[in-house]
Amino acid sequence: MVARLSTKLLNICIASMCKTKQIAKAEAVIIDGIRLGLLPNVVTYNTLIDAYCRLDCIDAGYYVLSRMKEAGIAPNVISYNSLISGAARKSLLSSALDLFEEMLRAGTCNGADLYLRC
Repeated sequence: MVARLSTKLLNICIASMCKTKQIAKAEAVIIDGIRLGLLPNVVTYNTLIDAYCRLDCIDAGYYVLSRMKEAGIAPNVISYNSLISGAARKSLLSSALDLFEEMLRAGTCNGADLYLRC
């Protein structure tokens, strides 16, 4: 129960920093959390992906997605939705379509769960 609350607290800190556009600090907090034994979860990664995509740093969002997969955490519809929205905002429509197809291949959702925030 304590570890779960700690990860929840980590996610709250990350979200707060991302909302104030302090993503570098959020990344540092994640590293510190890992050193203390707090492993990031899907919410942690999704928060970072969304923050990067909202700041038009889609490449950084892709990098976080790859880190997420390397950590053994499966992306969910929120992960893909943030990236697809970021790609659409930058008019990277082929990238958005590639992400959508990847999401369908992974069985993450059937497409009806997708909601774009352009």
